[in-house]
Amino acid sequence: MPEQVIAVGENVVIITKRAYADDLRRHFIGTVTACSGSLVRVEGHAWIANNVGGYERRNDRRTRVFSLSYGGEVLLIVPPSVDLAKLTYRIVTGRLIITDDTDFSLEISEFGGNY
Repeated sequence: MPEQVIAVGENVVIITKRAYADDLRRHFIGTVTACSGSLVRVEGHAWIANNVGGYERRNDRRTRVFSLSYGGEVLLIVPPSVDLAKLTYRIVTGRLIITDDTDFSLEISEFGGNY
């Protein structure tokens, strides 16, 4: 059996690629609760792009299943020490980052700014 690349308990940011220019830009930030093959089950919050270049977190906590073999998502690992509840999006020198405003920041504009 192949080794799992993603482990239960890992914190992740999942960026859903847009199929069309006017599609909503969606991210999901949460913790992996199960994985099997290319499927991962993640509990967390959806983040939706707003009209000022940032993202807003939806209040309701959700459980979602993502297929990593689909190719429609980009999965980024967040260190276990990061409190996901403290994450926010910021634009710093023209680049979109996710940060906890202390030790952690992750630039996501490396994908071309469409995420």
